[in-house]
Amino acid sequence: MIIKSITECIGQTPLLLIPESVHGISGLEMYAKLEYLNPFGSVKDRTALGILRGSEALDIIESSSGNTAKALGILAGLAGQKFLTVTNRIKQREIEDILRIIGVEIKNLPPGSECPDPNDPNSPFWVIEQIMSENPWKYYWTDQYTNVQNPKIHHDTTAQEIELDIGIPDYFFAGLGTTGSSRGIIEYFQEHRINDTQESLQYPQTSETWWNSKFILSTKVSRGSATVNEEHKNEPEVRMLQRSLKSVWIITAGWSYIPGIRNSHEMGEVGLFQSKYYDEIIAVSDQDGIDDMLTLIRKCGILVWPTTGAVYHGMLDYLSKQPSDSLKGKKVVFIACDRVEPYTSYLHEKRPELFASESVENTNVPKMGISQTIQLDDLANKKYLLIDMRSYLSYELGHILGSISFPFFKLQEYLKEGYLPFPKEIPLVFICPFGEESVLMSQMANGLGYQSYSLEGGYRL
Repeated sequence: MIIKSITECIGQTPLLLIPESVHGISGLEMYAKLEYLNPFGSVKDRTALGILRGSEALDIIESSSGNTAKALGILAGLAGQKFLTVTNRIKQREIEDILRIIGVEIKNLPPGSECPDPNDPNSPFWVIEQIMSENPWKYYWTDQYTNVQNPKIHHDTTAQEIELDIGIPDYFFAGLGTTGSSRGIIEYFQEHRINDTQESLQYPQTSETWWNSKFILSTKVSRGSATVNEEHKNEPEVRMLQRSLKSVWIITAGWSYIPGIRNSHEMGEVGLFQSKYYDEIIAVSDQDGIDDMLTLIRKCGILVWPTTGAVYHGMLDYLSKQPSDSLKGKKVVFIACDRVEPYTSYLHEKRPELFASESVENTNVPKMGISQTIQLDDLANKKYLLIDMRSYLSYELGHILGSISFPFFKLQEYLKEGYLPFPKEIPLVFICPFGEESVLMSQMANGLGYQSYSLEGGYRL
């Protein structure tokens, strides 16, 4: 096979049937859409191609800490455009190294997303607006979080590929980051499913090459409706027999961090997110995501990242609660989002025993203790050391009298060494905007022998 552009390799990814011996649900057809096989390694290859439409003659600016930045950087470079990413979420050295190899210009902001704070003006979006106002007509902001081309390209390609392979599935599961891929796919499925009173099917009528001015994306299939007849009744690959579709979204549990999936508070940052597209929300911890990442790698050969592991875990959790008979003959699809290789430092931090040659007890990983919460009104009853984990700017805008500023990312650096820089004689109270990340920090501190608490409900102006 000879191709003229690497963009011809974007899309047309396969569906892998997950063995029943792996997922354990009798009679269920479970498929993984292998988006990590795109040339730059993730589902975001499609997204980048879509949101770049209309960017000609301008340099590109975006807020991305990983896969979108990687794909945008390569595609912009092919078109002779420069690319600047503005972010506070790059936490893996490998990611930054890859972006710099590609030629991406990176503006790193002070980390603060572990404790998302609506009062913090030093956000990537605010900084991008400042840069653009200072440099008129220099940048095109692809804005993956609000750009309708993000879900559209998945509506027009990813969803149609799935339908052509197996029809419209009964269940669809996805992790929510920008929500572009899941929303576009679900929109297409909802538009093309057959309801209880409709006796029609969708099948290809024409194919046309999808061009933008600089890139080609394989083939776009335009579709039309027809009444079931003798000519098409034996086409199971394109017929839609389902009467309903359940879509379930997976997010990160509030105190966890999985690159690529947001938690419930961070979903407010995503302009494309609309809850009407999803039937249920399931929160998954980072450790559960890693567990099922290992399952997919070792039992299915799918070399994916914990984002996909989290989706797989949440999917099994949801399906395990359904009547077993109701799942027989049903089809389930989930997205295998991206590759594991760029995130090994994350796994070193979260699951060091994967790499340890000695017992994990010999590492500096703190054991998790039991977290206790404390009310703001109770702080006056005893002497506490109040540790404000929000960003420096948020602290300056307002804080509890007597607290000290010690952002979450700084505390993480000490935890890697197995200690915290505070006296154990004084009880600690950890503070973040919503009282969730502070619970995690309190658990780790108590595991190190401190007496610590999480401020219930957090603190924000």
